[in-house]
Amino acid sequence: MEDDEMKFLRKNYPHLAAVNGSTYLAKRLNEILINHIKKCLPQLVTRVHDKTAENKRKLVELGETFTDPNSAVVKTVTQFTQNFNELTYNGNTIMVMEKRSPAARISFIFDDKFPNEINGLNPLEGVSGREVNHFLRNATGLNPHVFIPPTAFTSLLCKQILRIVEPSLEMVDKIKDELVQTVKDCNVGGIYDRFPMLKTRIQIIVEDELEMKVEETKSLIQNYIESESEYINTRHKTFDTFYKKLYRREFEKRNAPPPEEQNQDPDDLDTASSEDEDAEQYATYDGDKRNVRLIKKLVPAYYTTVKSNVKDAVPKLIVKNMIKHLHTNLTPLLMEKMHRAEDVE
Repeated sequence: MEDDEMKFLRKNYPHLAAVNGSTYLAKRLNEILINHIKKCLPQLVTRVHDKTAENKRKLVELGETFTDPNSAVVKTVTQFTQNFNELTYNGNTIMVMEKRSPAARISFIFDDKFPNEINGLNPLEGVSGREVNHFLRNATGLNPHVFIPPTAFTSLLCKQILRIVEPSLEMVDKIKDELVQTVKDCNVGGIYDRFPMLKTRIQIIVEDELEMKVEETKSLIQNYIESESEYINTRHKTFDTFYKKLYRREFEKRNAPPPEEQNQDPDDLDTASSEDEDAEQYATYDGDKRNVRLIKKLVPAYYTTVKSNVKDAVPKLIVKNMIKHLHTNLTPLLMEKMHRAEDVE
């Protein structure tokens, strides 16, 4: 066919035969293609090198290649738990200095917010002088007591101690929120970038575990505070010292000369305040007035001891039952929940 084509061109177009025909066309197209490749090849080489270097950097950031999905799970979970433990104990070592670490935020709740909330509780809030007098009268029965009836003191105190339960349980929820936020902040080193579904999967597992521990911790805290109200330890060293001092002052006051014969110390422990006068106006006898005044001093004194115990015990229960539990059991928990290959993409 080629020979026929050339014969035709040479016979009819002898002056164009050398630059026409399929043979010449193939040669010319080949020259154009080669020239174009020579022109574009340096740019292509540069782009290939750039893309190769970029992909190598991504591979380095993502870490080693995993042929076994289970090894990927082990590697990722181990890195996550290490980051989580660092953030909840020594967050500043792996976080930017401008941002407060989860450990610092939890410490702030334990050391500042919670104590301030507990200290702000008034031991006599909602208790009027009339109610105090009723407590005393009902607890006295037929035969009057020489001193304050124990039942009146414990009944009034128990009611006030149980008011500590609510702020204590609220703190458990605050710590839970901080721990959940810590899970979101654990993308240190880009561990979430390689497996996009990992963040959601881990967060669900941790939240489910925390939900269970939150209820357990709240139950422990409530039982602890209720135990404080069930057993009033009047022999506690701090309260016992205050109690003896108060009654010694009361005895001295009763046996002292009439008020017009002595100068009253304005800073005296038993100086009647406007609050005491308000409480005593509902009492009929001098003994009742004295007991109302004393019980309104004894209840805050013991309440201070209870608040001190709660401020110390509640953070310990939270750390032991929630934070330390996660530190100890987070790795085996995640391994158990994420052992299937389809959990890692």
